[in-house]
Amino acid sequence: MTASEITEILRLDAERRSLRPRSYDPITGCADHSWRVSRRVPWEIGEVYLPQAMVEDPAFASLAGKLEYKALRCRYDFEYWAANCVKIYHKITCRQVPFVLNSAQRILLDELERQRRIGMPIRVILLKARQWGGSTLVQVYMTWIQLLHHTHWNSIICSQTRNTSGQIRSNIRNILTSYPEELWPYDCKPAMKPWESSDCTRVITGTDSTVTITSTFAPDAIRGLPFSMAHLSEVAYWKSGDVLSPEEFTRSITGGIAMVADSLIVMESTANGTGNFFHSQWTAAVSGRSSFVPVFIPWYEIELNRIEPPDPEAFVADWTGLEKRLWGIGLTLDQIYWYRQKAREVNSHLALCSEFPTTAEEAFAATDRSVFDSEAVERLRRGCHPERRLTEIVAERPDLRWMLSPPGRDSHLSLWSLPPQPGRRSLTPPDRYVVAVDVGGRAASSDYSVITVMDRLGCGAGRIARVVAQWRGHADHDLMARYAEQIARAYGDALLIIESNTLESVQTESSQYLLEQLNERYHNLYVRRSRDRARDATFDTRVGFHTNRATKAAIIANLIRVVRDGLYEENSSDALNEMLVYEVDNTGSYAAKRGYHDDQLITRAIALYVIDTLPPITPSSPLRSDAVRVGW
Repeated sequence: MTASEITEILRLDAERRSLRPRSYDPITGCADHSWRVSRRVPWEIGEVYLPQAMVEDPAFASLAGKLEYKALRCRYDFEYWAANCVKIYHKITCRQVPFVLNSAQRILLDELERQRRIGMPIRVILLKARQWGGSTLVQVYMTWIQLLHHTHWNSIICSQTRNTSGQIRSNIRNILTSYPEELWPYDCKPAMKPWESSDCTRVITGTDSTVTITSTFAPDAIRGLPFSMAHLSEVAYWKSGDVLSPEEFTRSITGGIAMVADSLIVMESTANGTGNFFHSQWTAAVSGRSSFVPVFIPWYEIELNRIEPPDPEAFVADWTGLEKRLWGIGLTLDQIYWYRQKAREVNSHLALCSEFPTTAEEAFAATDRSVFDSEAVERLRRGCHPERRLTEIVAERPDLRWMLSPPGRDSHLSLWSLPPQPGRRSLTPPDRYVVAVDVGGRAASSDYSVITVMDRLGCGAGRIARVVAQWRGHADHDLMARYAEQIARAYGDALLIIESNTLESVQTESSQYLLEQLNERYHNLYVRRSRDRARDATFDTRVGFHTNRATKAAIIANLIRVVRDGLYEENSSDALNEMLVYEVDNTGSYAAKRGYHDDQLITRAIALYVIDTLPPITPSSPLRSDAVRVGW
């Protein structure tokens, strides 16, 4: 970098710093907010910016003194109330100080207040960098609603451990013990008292609103109380408990919160890799498939994340490529220098991306053990489409009524493209459709069974297949096999590939009988060659695709290539999430991260591996033959 270029960077740095917002004063209010209006009141010095709703309140015109003014403004102006009524523990000074919001907290508050002011149920999913007080803001905001807006407005705080949740609740206790007596709106003193015999729940005096703390390992705490607000903290780090998974636990809480004004659910976390529950909720919110509004707080929005470089010229001359990119997005030298120092402290780029992300995509950076490239997986996600409702499909096609009753109480059938009309199935090119089946367990706690249908003809240019249907659930194996057969027949007598490990490992007569009966009933079934030791090393054919160390390495290697090069079209975002938590261990074996599934992924791997061995087809391909497919 030349001397003139360094001089220009220093000049631009000074210009960028001059554009930073002026010091924030919650008493004056922010002039940039369109929902605030300029007023002069006798109880403040100079011009202040008050909430529009406060000025429109009839009580505003008849204010008789400063105490009435402060009480009314506290009700309408959260930032003013926080600075006047809330004391928090300052991590640097180690003292109790008034709660004046920092710049990152104000970004989150803007979204919370936007939804509240227009009467929306407040729903936010927050992806954050560390150490800026996001959890503190959420909890204080919930307390404001409980103290000044509603009575009997119960809240629940859930984190990965009850200790963490308890630390959050202790903030409320601190608020109450230091609350200004003249502004307390109730006759009794502010306090938190035990609620009945519960160890997890306290009630705020005056409001009769309860605060419950829990963790994913304590599901009993969520029973017995109706909740209006929920703060779900560090969700990416939740692990499956003995009873409920993170998804089930969240649903048990949020399912009972009404979609009414001032109800609140905030799901927040730093990132912890991809494919987990928090990541799936974030991607759903970003794509507009969720009621939650995504809010991302990058590290450079945090005012503390700035260090002046001791020698600016030498620092700029020594920039890395990453630091040049940070300059390119508009950051200042003190921010970039802080980032360099933090990178040296963390000593892991992946950890830095997770805890102090520059972009949301970077926050979910994959781990070193990841099998699939996260960027390639996200490119596939852009092509995902919502499934079609079965009731609408049956109304359109009565011949598909059987699809309304998939086997298993927890099973689900997703359709993105309908099977051919009954009269046109005989005109379907041979093996246009391929159906792969991964056989799981019967119990709800066991692995899922999955039936995936791929279309080799109706996909985009340069791609070999497209996912058009999927069933996933738990069911008796005979019922699941029957349903797979029905689906295969509906999709033009598709090539049906049964992953036979589970059935063969059971070693019962009924399992073997199931495969034999399926082979007799259905003519287009995938079979493989197998060494028969009892016949002196000759080979015979066996029904199904058997996954062993060699075949698994082959199908996963092929799937890595297909995903990387975008050679197939996916419609299930959940299947892509499985790819993001699929890892390789120290021995080189592939498996889903502990606590996650890979059943959808395996059906894609098997189907695409077999498809790669089939001759290509076109709309003019000859009609089918009944030749048996023999594979590995």
